[in-house]
Amino acid sequence: MDGSGGGAVLEGGDLEEELAALDRGIRRHPGDADMHETRGGILAALGRPADALAAYGRAARLDPGRASAHEGRGWALYRLCRPKGTLAAFTEAVRLDPGRGGRARGPRLGPLPPRPPKKGPRRVHRGRPPGSIESERARGPRLGPLPA
Repeated sequence: MDGSGGGAVLEGGDLEEELAALDRGIRRHPGDADMHETRGGILAALGRPADALAAYGRAARLDPGRASAHEGRGWALYRLCRPKGTLAAFTEAVRLDPGRGGRARGPRLGPLPPRPPKKGPRRVHRGRPPGSIESERARGPRLGPLPA
């Protein structure tokens, strides 16, 4: 899945008709994880993420090793603005299929090392450093203390 919610199988057809046909197929074969996952993709493409989440969840329960169902759950949760569930679903998808995700390939390297401290003093001012000729010109002449 690329996050678009449908997949290549769904392009070019009437999604409502495909959903109705798929529902008939699910009634005949309720244990088919592939049908539930496809139903989730159609519902996501129709803009119904809550229903898609339920369909992807059923597919994941029927076949817990199906990484694409967990990925679909992640996209549905993302659209429902549920970040913790989104992260958990995508993490499970990558755990099941390490080839998923951009940086998920290869061994887990652990957390990043801490950043090294910056060298030299920190600049707190903007423009020219204090005391330079350019900063004196920009500020104008110094008049000194006022007479008492």
